[in-house]
Amino acid sequence: MSTISDPQPAAIHVSRPGFRAAHPWLVRWLGALTLLVSLALIFGATALWHMFSPAANGSNGHGTAAPGQSEDIREHPWGKLACVPIVISPPLEFVPEIAPPMASEGVWRVPDISTARLTDYFTSLALPEDVRSQLMAMAQLDPTINGVALRPPREFVLKLAAEDRAKLYVGLAQFPQNVDQVNAFRFHGTTLDEWFAHARLAPQTRRLVDPLVYRHNGYLFFADLRSVEPDLASHAERLLLIKALSREVTFLVKLVVEEGADVESLLSYWSRGGRAKDIRPILESLARVPGGERIDVIHLIPRFARARIYTYPQPPEKQPALNRDCHWTSLNFFSAEPDDRFCQDAEVVRALDQDYYRIYGNFQLGDLVVFFSGDRAIHSAVYIAEDILFTKNGNISSRPWMFCKLDDVRNYYPMAKPPEVRYYRRKDV
Repeated sequence: MSTISDPQPAAIHVSRPGFRAAHPWLVRWLGALTLLVSLALIFGATALWHMFSPAANGSNGHGTAAPGQSEDIREHPWGKLACVPIVISPPLEFVPEIAPPMASEGVWRVPDISTARLTDYFTSLALPEDVRSQLMAMAQLDPTINGVALRPPREFVLKLAAEDRAKLYVGLAQFPQNVDQVNAFRFHGTTLDEWFAHARLAPQTRRLVDPLVYRHNGYLFFADLRSVEPDLASHAERLLLIKALSREVTFLVKLVVEEGADVESLLSYWSRGGRAKDIRPILESLARVPGGERIDVIHLIPRFARARIYTYPQPPEKQPALNRDCHWTSLNFFSAEPDDRFCQDAEVVRALDQDYYRIYGNFQLGDLVVFFSGDRAIHSAVYIAEDILFTKNGNISSRPWMFCKLDDVRNYYPMAKPPEVRYYRRKDV
């Protein structure tokens, strides 16, 4: 920087003896010109630094987080949101209630198919020939499903290669009769150490489980609890394993309210459902905090979701649980008291047809996000902001209410083809 800010080295050619005395006006003109050029270079360099510095590109709190940071802050019509990934799991005292029954005989079922067509089905899954041959040797007609049942030996299950297990189990998960694959434990991550971090599992348990984990669309899956149960050290170890397998990746989501923020603009987004009087006081207060402040968005969403986020349903004791699944959750988002009519599929379809209309953009808090496979709605969630959804993935007690990214929900259900996503809005909100 000294060669830019100090004009003397750059003007070395004007210092020859006799020149200054002979041409004083030229010396003054050259000095002024040199000073102007130096100042221009300084200001230009400063402007370029500000344009391309990390802070200007959002890595210090105004855009995508810099590498190594644990949160992502983005600004949109709903304001600025800071998302911090967390991992939750059910309380250990609930695990005995949510644990699947102790292993019985494992049966894989492919409904509405003949033995002859079963070969083509396994070929469509891109399974290797030796695996297809072993599967066909297990196949038996099952009139109860108008299809085929397979009873795989434990040795076959344990020796399946991870890539073959993924292909086969994703195929089996398309049929509700295959409960182990449909309700497989899953974790959004890339490594088993992420899934089982701080799980206190015995090394022997990890050696049993690790080879049976398979991957699909950014998730790790495990569907072979019945195959490892005979070798677990104890009943207590089984419960620890189920707790660890039940972990879910979710987010803390916080609204960044800057000092002097436009409260009316924030209210126009977050107060849907007639709740402006409930959230205006806190937003006005935060906007007056010197330097700004953050608030968890659980304080800004309707009471139904606020009471459930990051929690697990109470496991049923004697009576079968109501089907308080994703659709029940989504349709009750604005409800003061939950309506159990939405435990019934027919009522869900009726409400979607009569009380909602389809939208294609400008999504707002509380809009429904419905995932379709063909003409079948396989899942629904609630739009919060950006790509963040409020969701209950399934009706079983081991699945919590949580925030999840849109693409992560899309990939949560193992399918041969990605589901179609449609958006709906209530007519009276």
